[in-house]
Amino acid sequence: WQGLKAETLKERYQKIGDTKRATHIDVLCQNQP
Repeated sequence: WQGLKAETLKERYQKIGDTKRATHIDVLCQNQP
């Protein structure tokens, strides 16, 4: 979410949350023990 653009801080946080929720758990846990 680095470099994610939004009009307001609230909108930016909403977009970050949406991106995190859309990311598959296998990708999030990649390279973790």
